Amino acid sequence: MPPDLSVVIVSWNTRELLRACLGSVFRNASDLTLEVFVVDNASTDGSAAMVREHFPQVRLIENRSNVGFAAANNQVFPQCSAEFVLLLNSDAVIIDRALQILVNFMRANREAGAVGPRLLHPRLKMRVLGCGNQPTLWREFNHQFGLSRLFPRSRFFRGIYLFVNVHDDKVREVEWISGAALFVRNRVIKNVGGLSERWFMYAEDMEWCHRMQLAGWKLYSVPSAVVEHHLSASTKQSKNAHVLGIAAGRSYFVHSQSPSALKLFLFDLVTIAGMLLRATGFFLRSLTDRRHADMWRSRARLFARYASTHIRIAAGEKSAVNSGGG
Repeated sequence: MPPDLSVVIVSWNTRELLRACLGSVFRNASDLTLEVFVVDNASTDGSAAMVREHFPQVRLIENRSNVGFAAANNQVFPQCSAEFVLLLNSDAVIIDRALQILVNFMRANREAGAVGPRLLHPRLKMRVLGCGNQPTLWREFNHQFGLSRLFPRSRFFRGIYLFVNVHDDKVREVEWISGAALFVRNRVIKNVGGLSERWFMYAEDMEWCHRMQLAGWKLYSVPSAVVEHHLSASTKQSKNAHVLGIAAGRSYFVHSQSPSALKLFLFDLVTIAGMLLRATGFFLRSLTDRRHADMWRSRARLFARYASTHIRIAAGEKSAVNSGGG
């Protein structure tokens, strides 16, 4: 009998987070039978040795170089024998019965090609669901200028990400699901193919979900299933890793929209202006909230750096970033 669920975890230098991730998977498997794969992208922190010693039941694949998130997952897909496959970041932790909830939902909703849990940051308890809508110029404007947060129930002000009340467990049909915890039918992978390796990481989940929708599958957010996410633990190891996300987001907008020069200019303008607006807002907050002034200034510097990076990318400057999946 094949297992109920194949779990694929890509890791790069996240040994202790990976240990916690794997522990949560096996601890919260409920009555499900699992096969678990770890693809180690040439870690140097002893991650692979930790898996061999503490989780001998895991099927470990050790890459000689960091091939990125998409390629590492694609390596494993042909070996997955379960009805469902979960892509799970090494810096994520399964909470309670999340796996069983997602399996039950998929079995009850045969039109669902993929589903995602609620993603929570363990410290900030962010209200983002880890899913959203495919990017357009208008949705980018709504996101950057906060309209999607101010009017979360409005279809007109819909943004790229979904933000909800922490107690809202409503199932929603969505247009993309974060690769940090993406639960997909194995049959869908065989139907639409694996992740696009055009991007090292960050945009491939949106593109993959778009292909699923084009093939007639529906995507859902199931927020009653909860996964905690430490937010880019691998990429934090490179001081320039933020370039990856910004470059991938802009590249995917070009890929998905085939925009005119004017439309791309407006996209860049909206994105940069939104980042600078947030940087200014955080700086002003630091002047009024003395107790947390360092935190607000740090956020102001972060978004100013994001804006500067986007300007360089929009101007055609190429940046090489050596960081990877997880």
